[in-house]
Amino acid sequence: MNKQRTTAPDLPKDVLIVEDSATQAAMLKKALETHGWSVRVAADGVSRRTAVDAEDAAGFDQSGGDADHGGDGCERGR
Repeated sequence: MNKQRTTAPDLPKDVLIVEDSATQAAMLKKALETHGWSVRVAADGVSRRTAVDAEDAAGFDQSGGDADHGGDGCERGR
Protein backbone atom coordinates (compact mmCIF):
# COMPACT_ATOMS: atom_id res chain seq x y z
CA MET A 1 0.00 0.00 0.00
CA ASN A 2 1.51 3.31 -1.09
CA LYS A 3 0.90 6.13 1.32
CA GLN A 4 1.37 9.52 -0.18
CA ARG A 5 2.40 12.31 2.15
CA THR A 6 1.03 15.73 1.54
CA THR A 7 2.09 18.91 3.23
CA ALA A 8 -0.30 21.43 4.64
CA PRO A 9 -0.17 24.97 3.29
CA ASP A 10 1.72 27.48 5.37
CA LEU A 11 -0.94 28.89 7.65
CA PRO A 12 -0.63 31.18 10.64
CA LYS A 13 -0.12 29.11 13.76
CA ASP A 14 -2.01 31.33 16.17
CA VAL A 15 -4.83 29.96 18.27
CA LEU A 16 -7.17 31.28 20.93
CA ILE A 17 -8.34 28.62 23.38
CA VAL A 18 -11.61 29.31 25.17
CA GLU A 19 -11.80 26.94 28.11
CA ASP A 20 -13.30 27.46 31.56
CA SER A 21 -11.14 24.77 33.13
CA ALA A 22 -7.73 26.29 33.91
CA THR A 23 -6.22 22.79 34.07
CA GLN A 24 -7.53 21.79 30.65
CA ALA A 25 -6.52 25.12 29.12
CA ALA A 26 -2.97 24.83 30.52
CA MET A 27 -2.56 21.26 29.21
CA LEU A 28 -3.82 22.17 25.74
CA LYS A 29 -1.73 25.36 25.65
CA LYS A 30 1.43 23.44 26.53
CA ALA A 31 0.74 20.75 23.93
CA LEU A 32 0.12 23.28 21.17
CA GLU A 33 3.14 25.41 22.06
CA THR A 34 5.29 22.27 21.94
CA HIS A 35 4.29 21.99 18.27
CA GLY A 36 5.06 25.61 17.43
CA TRP A 37 1.68 27.26 17.96
CA SER A 38 1.31 30.72 19.48
CA VAL A 39 -1.46 30.30 22.07
CA ARG A 40 -3.70 32.71 23.95
CA VAL A 41 -6.28 31.56 26.48
CA ALA A 42 -9.68 33.01 27.39
CA ALA A 43 -11.63 31.60 30.32
CA ASP A 44 -15.12 32.32 28.97
CA GLY A 45 -17.14 33.79 26.13
CA VAL A 46 -16.84 37.35 27.42
CA SER A 47 -13.04 37.06 27.54
CA ARG A 48 -13.12 35.54 24.05
CA ARG A 49 -15.05 38.49 22.68
CA THR A 50 -12.56 40.88 24.27
CA ALA A 51 -9.62 38.97 22.77
CA VAL A 52 -11.23 38.78 19.33
CA ASP A 53 -12.21 42.46 19.43
CA ALA A 54 -8.56 43.28 20.12
CA GLU A 55 -7.59 41.57 16.84
CA ASP A 56 -8.96 41.66 13.34
CA ALA A 57 -11.93 39.33 13.81
CA ALA A 58 -11.99 38.55 10.07
CA GLY A 59 -8.88 36.42 10.55
CA PHE A 60 -10.46 34.11 13.12
CA ASP A 61 -12.09 30.77 12.40
CA GLN A 62 -14.59 30.81 15.24
CA SER A 63 -16.65 27.98 16.57
CA GLY A 64 -19.57 28.58 18.87
CA GLY A 65 -19.49 27.72 22.50
CA ASP A 66 -21.40 28.16 25.70
CA ALA A 67 -21.71 31.91 25.45
CA ASP A 68 -22.98 31.94 21.87
CA HIS A 69 -25.17 28.88 21.46
CA GLY A 70 -25.64 27.24 24.81
CA GLY A 71 -23.62 24.31 23.51
CA ASP A 72 -20.76 22.40 24.99
CA GLY A 73 -18.08 24.17 22.96
CA CYS A 74 -17.63 21.27 20.55
CA GLU A 75 -19.43 22.81 17.62
CA ARG A 76 -17.58 22.66 14.35
CA GLY A 77 -15.84 25.85 13.15
CA ARG A 78 -17.25 27.71 10.19
